[in-house]
Order: sequence, then C-alpha cells, then structure tokens
Amino acid sequence: MTRCNLRTAQNHGESPMHIRIATDGTDDTDAQRQLFDQHYRQLLDHCPDVILVHESGRLVYVNPAGVKALAATSPDELLGRRITEFVHPNSVPDMMARIGSLRDLGDTSSPAQETLLTLDGATLDVEATSALTVWNGDMAYLVVLRDLSRQKAAEKALRYQAALVNHVSDAVIATTHTGIVTSWNPAAEAIYRRPAADALARPVSEAVGAPLCPHEIVADGGLLHTTHRTSDGVALAVQVAVTAMDNGFVLVCSDESVWCRAEQLFQSVISSLVEGVVVLSPDGCAELVNPAALRILGIDSSDSLYDPAKRVAKVPIYDRHGRVVSSNPVAIIELLRTRVIESASIFAVERPCDGQLTWLSANIQLLEPDNPQTSSVLICFREIDRSPVVGTAGFGARL
Repeated sequence: MTRCNLRTAQNHGESPMHIRIATDGTDDTDAQRQLFDQHYRQLLDHCPDVILVHESGRLVYVNPAGVKALAATSPDELLGRRITEFVHPNSVPDMMARIGSLRDLGDTSSPAQETLLTLDGATLDVEATSALTVWNGDMAYLVVLRDLSRQKAAEKALRYQAALVNHVSDAVIATTHTGIVTSWNPAAEAIYRRPAADALARPVSEAVGAPLCPHEIVADGGLLHTTHRTSDGVALAVQVAVTAMDNGFVLVCSDESVWCRAEQLFQSVISSLVEGVVVLSPDGCAELVNPAALRILGIDSSDSLYDPAKRVAKVPIYDRHGRVVSSNPVAIIELLRTRVIESASIFAVERPCDGQLTWLSANIQLLEPDNPQTSSVLICFREIDRSPVVGTAGFGARL
C-alpha cells in the first residue's frame, strides 16, 4: 500500500479490515478485501487472550476467549452492553485514564492490571492493553486482556511456600547440582549457628560441618541419619531428607539432638523406677522392659532364658484365682486388650530363676485406645504379699 493510500484510508475512518490495498493505482477486488477481512477476524477469534472492542463505550466485538472468560454462552449476551458493566468499579478510573491518553490511530497503552466482573458474579484479574483503532469505519478501542489468575495463584503459592520455609523449625537448604548452597532459611541459621550470608555460595559440606553428598543420599533412598556440626563445633544428630530438583537439590535437615536428649532422659527415668514397666506389642513381644521388671520377674539378663535383643523369656503367668491365663503369647495380648485382666488387677508369675511364685498388682492400659486391635499394651506392676493355692502349669509369655 502506498503511504498516500494508507493516509486516505485512515482519514476516511476505515477499519483495518476495510483498508483498500492499491497496486499501480488500481483498487483490489471485493473478493480480496473479504479474504483480508476473514483472515483478520480469524486471527482475533483464535487468539487465546481475551479481545474486546468497544465503541462509544459499548462492546461491538468479543472473541470466543472473551465470551468464555466473562461467563457468557454467546457473544449476543455481551454485544451492545456498556464496557463499564464488566469492569470492577475500582478499576474504572484507571481504565478511563488509560484510554483517554490514546489520541492518534495506532496509539497503545502500557499494560496495566484491572479486575473484570463476569456474568456469574465472579471477578477476574487481568492485564489490559488498549489500542486506538478503527472498527467498521468508526473510531474504537481494541483491548487485549491477559488472564492473571494462574499467575496470581502461582505467586500466592510461592509466597506461602516462602513463609513456610522461613517459619518451619527444620533447616531448609537449597543447593546447586554441584552442592553449592543457594538458599539457607532462618531455621538453618539457628540450628547450625551460621548466618545465611556466611552459608550462601559455600559447599554444603562446609556449611553443615560434615561430609554431605546430595547425589548419594538421593540414590540411597533420599533419607540419612547422621551427625553435623554447628559453626562453633557442637555435634548435632540430624535427619537429612534430600529431594532432587531441576536446578539442584533441596535438603530438609531436622535437628534430632533435642529428641535424643529427651529419649535419653526418658530411658533414665524408666530405668530408675522401682516399679516394673513392660510394653507388649500386638504380637506378644516386649517393646520396652525396664530393669525393675527383670528383677521382679526373676529374669537375669545374662540368663539363657532371656535374649536382651529379642526380649523373649518363658514366664508362666496365673490369674488371681491361680489359673493359668493362657499358653499362647498372643492370647495374653488379646486378654489384656479386652480387659479380661483389668486395670489394678492381681496376678502371679513363676520366676524362671528360682521357680517361686511372685504376686503382682498391675495397672494395664492400651497405648492407643481408639485402635485396640493394633495397640500395644502398657503394664506397670509391683510386688505384693499374697499366698493363694495355685496350680503348677504355666505358659510361655514373651517379655
């Protein structure tokens, strides 16, 4: 098109679909113009972004993406309506200022965020760009709207994840594929007593005070229990979980030192009790046996009857009437679970070391009352004076 013909078309107010293309001073045929119009419309119709055209404040075109975004079933529900019906009141002043700045044909505005109102009452955050154009011979505004809902959801998720990383009690450390620290959260600063500024760009092994190869941990299942050291040399018992990412690794290091100290304290307390404490698993094995329980039951840890690793011993048990309770270790667990032997009950055991009967007063309870079939059983007992007549038969219980 010659410059003269383009200026003439603009002065006559023709839309881009109706611009005459001149060659050697002759006009194209109507067929050529219709083909151009068809291709132009197809471009708008198939654009994935929302495209609106409003003239004198009313919609004259909405592409299929716009029909869907505004919750309409067809363009007829939208055409002829005022553009401000679909713009949130808070966004209208900015929209008017934006289109008011467009003076010459072809002027475009800078992208700006605004909120649309859809027919179903929802809101839609978009980025809007307006252009002054000609539509069917009249000046109009063509608006391209890009949906920001996914972007905002992703930003919200990232902010949430960042908040989690910054507030969790575990050290969250990101590294490159070669093990260089790229992220070091506040918990890592506290656990390792090393500020982020001192940890970033260091090899992770230096930052945690111990050899650490993320590749090897991932290859070995992604979990490792090991010892790290703080910046001032204090040993830390840690659990390291490693996940491979596209740009490196993420390590979550849980300080287990507190739990180890708490477990040691718990073991010390249990070991110092004068009462016997036994925890029986659902299969009849002892998960915990304190020294007082071994003493009361007459089991020598060095005796061949007792295997400290498996915590198994032959201990005949009688109820308060002198009857053998059962000959099956699992059966005794079922009795304990169903409270046939109730809390504060009395029963006797035949001590393997000397064959003597020792009478006990026991408190028995399920550790998981809501799941009785899979719950372990806690038994706390002490010796009492009692001498009924009992039989001699016994059974093997695993304690």
